[in-house]
Amino acid sequence: MSEIFRDVFGNAVELTEERWQHILLHHPVMERYRARIAEVLMGPNVVQQCDFNPNEFRYYRRYDNLRNASYLFVAVIKEEDRSFIITAFPIRKIREGGTLVWLKI
Repeated sequence: MSEIFRDVFGNAVELTEERWQHILLHHPVMERYRARIAEVLMGPNVVQQCDFNPNEFRYYRRYDNLRNASYLFVAVIKEEDRSFIITAFPIRKIREGGTLVWLKI
């Protein structure tokens, strides 16, 4: 079953069950952070457009209470007719190699 979120730009972003299972397989800690995916998309500190894949957008939100990380990271693919999450996980710092699209001051 899919879940639909809204991002900071008002776009609908889908999280499919297949992608959620992929996330849990590679990042089991995300089980406790699923509810925060909506927070990351709606209230990111930073959004980057990936330099090598312009359809990929990277959302980061800073949290003070993450174990061994500073941000939750959510990667979204935006196609012409839909947007969907491809992965999500805690991360220590914002990745280099992206064009800044959004910055919360």
